[in-house]
Amino acid sequence: MHVRGITIPIEILGVMAKLSPSKIEVDAPDPQGFPTADVLVSDEFNLAFIDDDVSADLEVAMTARRELIQGRPTPEGILTRMAGTLFERLVQQIESSPDPAALALGLHLLTLGEDTCKRIRDGLVAITHQSRLDHKRHDFSIGKHGDGGLTFHSNLVNSAAAREFLRAHCEMRKYATRSPRWMGVSVSPDCDLQSAVVLEFPWVQSADMQQVTRGMSAGQPAQNLAQHVRDAQPKKLGRNDPCTCGSGRKYKKCCL
Repeated sequence: MHVRGITIPIEILGVMAKLSPSKIEVDAPDPQGFPTADVLVSDEFNLAFIDDDVSADLEVAMTARRELIQGRPTPEGILTRMAGTLFERLVQQIESSPDPAALALGLHLLTLGEDTCKRIRDGLVAITHQSRLDHKRHDFSIGKHGDGGLTFHSNLVNSAAAREFLRAHCEMRKYATRSPRWMGVSVSPDCDLQSAVVLEFPWVQSADMQQVTRGMSAGQPAQNLAQHVRDAQPKKLGRNDPCTCGSGRKYKKCCL
């Protein structure tokens, strides 16, 4: 079953992708700023039904956005728990991006578990902070051998060279982990979206790629990103200072 041209905010598409046995492909936003989606459901299913405990929240969110009436514009989920952070800022920019690669990456971000999203939040804080300090490119990657992953770059300038470097880095990560899919995104030191790349094709052994990736480091372990955020802080935070994760809450009530 293939339903074309559904216009839905990317946060709601993320809920659908997580709960339904379907593949969702996204395209450029419509005039209201919502991505246009094609929903592909496996042939073994001929009916998709979203239970009331989910559909009610989706209906409220869609009505609040389209009719500008009172109500929560985003269903309860990872974005409401990441409100005010760089993770949410990135997803909001992706939603209005005309780049299909960015939209596909945004949809994927919203299907990740909360712990992974927190690691991405911490990683974005760390690499953008370091770029502001030393005016250099910084990056981190999160992935699993044979399963795919994500690479995040912080670049001072959104140049053709930076975009090509992101693609090359993702190609190497994809090959080194023998993964069928790898995604990458580049942001500015202020976490403004620059570019995105999606690589999706079967892993094939290559003598050239074997040589290029030989000795390639495993990348920054995701579980250590929170420590790098703390190390990047220019001064010791007081308990009542704003938390550096971007949540807007006091440090003592957030990441202490």
